[in-house]
Amino acid sequence: YKRTVKQLANLKLALGELAVIGALSAVGTTIKQGEPYSYYAQNYPEEGRRVLGFLTGRIIWALQLDHIYTADYFLLLLALLGASLAACTSTNQWPAVKVAQRWRFKGDADALARLQVASLLPNARLADLGRALQGQQYQVFLKDGCLYGFKGLAGKLGPIGVHASMLLCMAGFATGALGGFTGSVMIPQGSEVLVASALRSASPLAWSPRGAEALLRCDDFRIDVRPDGSIRQFYSDVSVLDLEGNQLASKTVSVNQPLRFGGVTAYQTDWSMSALQLRVEGSAVAPADTPIQLPMASLSGERGGGRLTPRGRRRLLCSLLPSAATCARALSSTAAAGGDSKLYATFLPMEDPARGAPGAAPRGVSILARDLETVSFYDSRGQFVGVRRVGSGKAIQVDGLTIRPEALLGATGLELKADPGVPLVYAGFGGLCITTVVSYLSHSQVWAAQAGSGVMVGGSTNRAKVMFERELGEVLGAVPEVPPAA
Repeated sequence: YKRTVKQLANLKLALGELAVIGALSAVGTTIKQGEPYSYYAQNYPEEGRRVLGFLTGRIIWALQLDHIYTADYFLLLLALLGASLAACTSTNQWPAVKVAQRWRFKGDADALARLQVASLLPNARLADLGRALQGQQYQVFLKDGCLYGFKGLAGKLGPIGVHASMLLCMAGFATGALGGFTGSVMIPQGSEVLVASALRSASPLAWSPRGAEALLRCDDFRIDVRPDGSIRQFYSDVSVLDLEGNQLASKTVSVNQPLRFGGVTAYQTDWSMSALQLRVEGSAVAPADTPIQLPMASLSGERGGGRLTPRGRRRLLCSLLPSAATCARALSSTAAAGGDSKLYATFLPMEDPARGAPGAAPRGVSILARDLETVSFYDSRGQFVGVRRVGSGKAIQVDGLTIRPEALLGATGLELKADPGVPLVYAGFGGLCITTVVSYLSHSQVWAAQAGSGVMVGGSTNRAKVMFERELGEVLGAVPEVPPAA
């Protein structure tokens, strides 16, 4: 047992463990975490030019690089580093503190002369030296013609605090890795979702947070746009409800302004369109006196956890936009805007699909939107008709229909996270900042012995030796000289 503890306390071993953990953390920062296999297969393909010449989705999946912070070997390294820190503290740091607490008197003049700083005070008394040391915040003890004084014992305790803080941080990491939950959800405006249905556990040991039994409701979603049309910020008015529908909390969530409730944190990360609300006159399938809502489908979003391929986008576009000409225009529009651009579409039928010819594409109006401000209209032949600002009250004529868009309903994309280790990590980092500073305090010790009419003084310190020599010189200079006996 003692041999194992001694090996674990080896400084080189601890530094090696820390270096490997740092390297793995860098890999986890580079490779996006928590994505499905299809994402890695698409972005790290087996064929063609491989990332770094060898990295593929299969290798990432096999080596658990997709969830490196909860991988078995990463947690094992954390445990090994924790054992090394605990062994170092118990075998090196704590015994040194216990020794420093003892009152160790030195009465041998030769032993005092061998210390870092040594001097002989002629015609002096130990009591006067003790008072001078107390003036410099030393704790002084006298016994049988010997003196011992020290200050800065916290400097000896600092390294122990550093180790304890690091252990606390690692305990927090492990607790979050084994007991946490993550998930994402897209909530249409005016809709609710059960938090538990969106969370997935990090391990079988995870315990459900209190907030998992709550409901999240998106009361409103809006986008703040700059004068040049670029997005400045997303805002979501989100309410937390219990299962009976009683409101527990509410907040306007934005990027870097998350909502916290019951151990769960909801971050604003994405947005979407859920429906287009409009009024239609002259339609055989839509009432003229009441507004209708058409669901909006994303033509450039993510499906199944992976970004749509060009072929998949073509199929989706042409299934949503029956007109071949409209489909071609939409494909051209998405290509010009880039693969990551938001594009949504819906279809307003002009006739009852059940009455149409079998196998024939339904006739209707195709509507496209890129933001929550404007929509574009295409007639049944795929010809562009015009653009209208939502809520302006201005109607547009398309194939004999009078269409007035009233509202585009958004959906907020929230990233949910429950990490029970966060308080431990915060406490550990706070303690690490404090104890690191404390560990740089000097632990200074002074010994003295009465040698006839004079006093032999010696001292040592673990840091700032030049300052210690200067300070001890000032102390000795403040000791009054005793007139020699007649």
